[in-house]
Amino acid sequence: MTNDTPAPGAPWTTGALVVRRLVDERRLDQVVPDTELAARQLHHARQHLDAAREHADRFPMPALTSAYDAARLALTALLEHQGLRPRADGSHLTVEEAIAAQLGPAVGRKFRTLRLLRHSTEYPSPGDTDITVDEVHEALELTEALLPAVERLTTHMGVFR
Repeated sequence: MTNDTPAPGAPWTTGALVVRRLVDERRLDQVVPDTELAARQLHHARQHLDAAREHADRFPMPALTSAYDAARLALTALLEHQGLRPRADGSHLTVEEAIAAQLGPAVGRKFRTLRLLRHSTEYPSPGDTDITVDEVHEALELTEALLPAVERLTTHMGVFR
């Protein structure tokens, strides 16, 4: 463990100012952490990831959506573990902001790229091209790395205070 990593279960202070702002803006609620809900969200994330893998080459668009949903569910589970729950309005962006603040801009940028790619497939503009199989495989790589990282982080991240 490095000097900036708190002891297991200790309050997680990295990104606290941003998380506090999101709470004050009523974009995140502070709740009693629900480890069963967090575990269920991770389970659903794995199901989405399995579906994305299964359909990546044949059905790229739904596979991308499943890969994105897997990443979002995993990150939402991490927030739930801390006693933080995104509100329905703008929750995808809220997850992105909270995670970028807590885990660093590199993770935030990767999730943002995936979120915006999924958004462009759900709400295309004239002239947009279809999602490619290569883009789906990139999304899968990100999500496949993210899920075990989230599982490891839950042993270090305590309740947000």
